[in-house]
Amino acid sequence: MGFSDHLIDPKKDPMGAAILDYARTGKAAKLSVLTSMFDEDEMPIESLFRTFDEMPAIEQEALRMAKGKILDVGAGSGCHALALQEMGKEVCAVEISPLSVEAMTLRGVKDARLVNMFDIRFTEKFDTILMLMNGSGIVGRLENMPMFFSRMREMLNPGGTILMDSSDLKYLYENEDGSFDIDLNGEYYGLVDYARFDGYCLTLVPIYTRYRSGADAGYLNADELYPLYMANDPEVEPLYFGNLAEEGVHADHFTQYNLSASRARESFARVAKQLIHEGKEDKALELLDRGLEVLPSPKIRYSDANTYPFIEGYYSLGEWEKGDDLLQHYLQSLIQNIEYYLQFDGMQANLVGNIIQDKMDSLFELYYLAAYAQRDEIVRSLNDYLKTFGYTDDELIQPGADPDELMDGSPLEVE
Repeated sequence: MGFSDHLIDPKKDPMGAAILDYARTGKAAKLSVLTSMFDEDEMPIESLFRTFDEMPAIEQEALRMAKGKILDVGAGSGCHALALQEMGKEVCAVEISPLSVEAMTLRGVKDARLVNMFDIRFTEKFDTILMLMNGSGIVGRLENMPMFFSRMREMLNPGGTILMDSSDLKYLYENEDGSFDIDLNGEYYGLVDYARFDGYCLTLVPIYTRYRSGADAGYLNADELYPLYMANDPEVEPLYFGNLAEEGVHADHFTQYNLSASRARESFARVAKQLIHEGKEDKALELLDRGLEVLPSPKIRYSDANTYPFIEGYYSLGEWEKGDDLLQHYLQSLIQNIEYYLQFDGMQANLVGNIIQDKMDSLFELYYLAAYAQRDEIVRSLNDYLKTFGYTDDELIQPGADPDELMDGSPLEVE
């Protein structure tokens, strides 16, 4: 499926007719939206004529960010173009509706054109392309994204920007009780396949990177991210991680939760992993060390996500002592938690059973990692501990086992 370069026939343009009527008289006939996904909905035409002060905050911010030569795509009544003109900015407003273009001209838009931006004869270039009021709807379907961004690249000057908003259609799947029926195996209605990992956020880019998981979503450029984390380039504004590394600073539960939710520490390891893949091992080691320095383990809550990738990274680099030290500290934390919860009995034991199992799962992840890395002393120590739960030598990994012969196993249930 491609994009059409057609223009709208004025006789078949109820939206354009309503916009022009309102521009001329201040009133218009009722305009209804019909779709198979929800009931008939009335669109208030006056909302298309809002002033800057009446616009949502996201639209106001987009207009402030727009710079240079601006293209307002699907300009409608011209409300955004007029606001940009009032800011003293240069804007070209395009529409495929002749009636809408007439309305914009009537309202004072200086450069209103009847143009379909997918028409290859439209070769002008811009510094900012603006698509607001569910502007992403112009793409149509997810599979059109590569073609859409290819066209955007043709229309943008070097260093140009696309400012586009989108509607979250999640409400279409909401049930009366507040739950949602979303087919996770169906087409994803977001845009995570077209994301770039920028450290603390994902940015929409015209580069397809297949979504695998939230932990590694988006394309990343390790060379660009390295100075952001290391704060060693005076020409690059670095990422800031606060003062958690300072003595006497305590991370409360809320801070620890936010650090976990934002994947702050594991992002160091993610970039380091890419650097290892590219053969830039010195930089990868610096990043791993930096992550543990600015977000030290004693100050944050250990988790598989924020610790395992660092151990794996150190082992990949042959930094055995650093990997062992971190693994041992994580193991100590897990065992302390397991032993604490094992003290409960009766109904209390039932309440903490899942917690114990989660900790044991994490312990087994470290167990298998130590075995694959041939950290025999750690494997022996863990074997001794696991035997207290009734495991036998036949069920355990023996030190010196060939990593290629180790089978992926699942942690056994703890009775």
